[in-house]
Amino acid sequence: MLGIKKELVPYEGWHLEALMGYLRPLEQGVYEKINKDYRAWHKMIMADTPEPVTILVDGKPVLVGGVSMLWEGVGESWMIGSQYFRENYIFITKQAIKYMNYIIRKYKLRRLQAITKAGNPELAKYAQFLNFEYEGELRGYGMDGSNQYMFSRVA
Repeated sequence: MLGIKKELVPYEGWHLEALMGYLRPLEQGVYEKINKDYRAWHKMIMADTPEPVTILVDGKPVLVGGVSMLWEGVGESWMIGSQYFRENYIFITKQAIKYMNYIIRKYKLRRLQAITKAGNPELAKYAQFLNFEYEGELRGYGMDGSNQYMFSRVA
């Protein structure tokens, strides 16, 4: 019996298009805010993320992620997840930590930050598991006007 093939690969545009069919509810809300145009999301990804990546499971994208460079020495981590996140949680987490450590070293980041929706303890716990520390709440910061939590890893 063959095992399931899981891999981290460089992002390609078709990955995001495929992912649109099975987004997590959180990402589905963002997708609706950009008028269900995955090309707008793709454009944002390519604008300031030098090395976006995709987690593939048996050739199917289950997560797209990256680090957007805000300015020299500062990046912001992001993920667009699917409904298959939970069942691939361990693999995704290991790959996310390796990827972020690689980006921090390669781009000499002194600060890597991540933003999650406020009021979602699962997302906050996950950010902390990825070695981010809670910094505070950003009121009205979300695309929908929602409050967001700021986390960071500072060198």
